[in-house]
Amino acid sequence: MITCLRCQSAMDVGYLMDRGHGNAAGTANWVSDPPEKRWYGIRTSGHANLPVTAYRCTVCGYVELRAPLPADE
Repeated sequence: MITCLRCQSAMDVGYLMDRGHGNAAGTANWVSDPPEKRWYGIRTSGHANLPVTAYRCTVCGYVELRAPLPADE
């Protein structure tokens, strides 16, 4: 169980919703290195790309974001 860094209460797991092309729903990802802007958007190929997990404190509302490596790495 993850506890809040501010008040040491329990935290609920969740995610950040992101809207993409055509307003399609997805989840936020952490991408390594500074963004490389291109005419079509931001280039992500060749960069580490990890899903972001959000934790929200059940008492004070503090939100913590984590992008853990997959278990098999």
